[in-house]
Amino acid sequence: MSTPRSGQLVKVVEGMKYHMKVQLGKTTCRKSAGLNIDLERCSFQPGLQADEMPICTFRVWDRPWIPARQVSNMQCVV
Repeated sequence: MSTPRSGQLVKVVEGMKYHMKVQLGKTTCRKSAGLNIDLERCSFQPGLQADEMPICTFRVWDRPWIPARQVSNMQCVV
């Protein structure tokens, strides 16, 4: 396994298996900006409480020759 980014592991299997840990919450960025968003400057909204920003871990199995990705082991804690 390798760690290309903080909170993410990549494992080579039949395809790629990603193990991710992410924090979810409302940000100051607008969805209407589409792909033009600078994610490095997209911070969480001020005043959010910890119970409004769960931390989730999950696995994604990507096999490029199959049109769907498989998401498993999703767990969120507040």
